[in-house]
Amino acid sequence: LMPSALICRTVADVYQGRFVDAARADPKSLQALLKSSAIRLGALATVVYLPTAVLALISFRWVFGVQWSQAGQAAAALAPFAISGVITNPLSRAILLSRTPQLKLISDACRLIIPCGGLYLVAQSGLPFVQSTLVYALLGLAANCIYLGVIWYSVAPVRQRVLA
Repeated sequence: LMPSALICRTVADVYQGRFVDAARADPKSLQALLKSSAIRLGALATVVYLPTAVLALISFRWVFGVQWSQAGQAAAALAPFAISGVITNPLSRAILLSRTPQLKLISDACRLIIPCGGLYLVAQSGLPFVQSTLVYALLGLAANCIYLGVIWYSVAPVRQRVLA
């Protein structure tokens, strides 16, 4: 997940400036900017994580030995979660323009409870490591989709702060 952290830190400040400029110029344009930004970030993350996932599947066994093959599968399983994080984390700066930033608490709770609760249930069911990691990644993806929905809802023109 390290590339995700680097990408997010790098582009979040850029997007925050773009969001402020869009909200000042035309509050209705913010959601269009959010949509185009999500598509661009999704494409960037896919370019980074799809080859990384394939490489992890192929290389872990070869580089580290047979005992590491499951680690490569688990790393590949985290790709959807990582992609969704690259989309939502930089775009979350748009919430700063909302008059309802408290809604972020809902998404933060979802991002904590859904994947972790899923891991707890998976542990109770006895699923193997790789499948457990995939369940965690898919639940993290679902939580990030909720987060994106909260961001989208928060920046609707009627909920934006008035910027001078």
